[in-house]
Amino acid sequence: MTSYNPNPFRQPQPQPRSTRTTVIITLVVVAAVISALITYMLTRPTDRQPVAAQPTATTVVISHEPSTPTPSTHTATVTATPPPVTVTVPDTQEATSTSEKCDGRYILIVHSALAAPGTYPQEEISTALSTYPGSQVGTPGFCSSIRGQLNGHTIYPIYIDYGHNPEAACAGKTQHGGNVRSLNTRSDFSAPC
Repeated sequence: MTSYNPNPFRQPQPQPRSTRTTVIITLVVVAAVISALITYMLTRPTDRQPVAAQPTATTVVISHEPSTPTPSTHTATVTATPPPVTVTVPDTQEATSTSEKCDGRYILIVHSALAAPGTYPQEEISTALSTYPGSQVGTPGFCSSIRGQLNGHTIYPIYIDYGHNPEAACAGKTQHGGNVRSLNTRSDFSAPC
C-alpha cells in the first residue's frame, strides 16, 4: 500500500547546507574531544612522577549528502590537550628527616595521611604541617614500629620528634592528641602513655 502524495512532482526540500554542516562539525568536534579524554584516561601514568599533558590530534573527514552532483568533502583536524595533572612527590632526601633513625627515640604522630596507590597527599600533608608547628613528614614505614600501609593505602606519618624523652612525648600527646611511638626495629607498636 502506498501513501497518497497530492503532488507527485514535488520533491522534499533539503535542509540548508550551512545548518547541516554546522551540526556535523559540532558533532565531530564533540566526538574528538570525548575521544581525546577517553584516550587520556586510559593511558595516563599511575606512578608518582609529575605528568606532562600530551596533546592528542584527531583527523576527521566529513562527508555529507551532496545537493549537487559533485560530492563535497571537508577535512577538519581537532587537537585536544588533556587537562594537566600535577602530582608533587617529595625527594627521598627531603622526606627523610634527621630523626628517622630507629634508635629508640620517641615521636608523637599527630596525623596520618593516607594515599591511594599512585597518589601523594600533598594538600593533606601541608595542612597537617601547618596545623602542628615543628612537625615533619616521615617516609612511610621508615621503622618497623611505624606502619607504612593500611588496606592498600600508603601511610605518611606527620610527627613531632621528642628524642629519647618519653615524658615529653606524653606531654605532647596531652596537648595535641595523637599517638606516641618508639622508633625501633622490633615492630613494637606499644606506647609509653
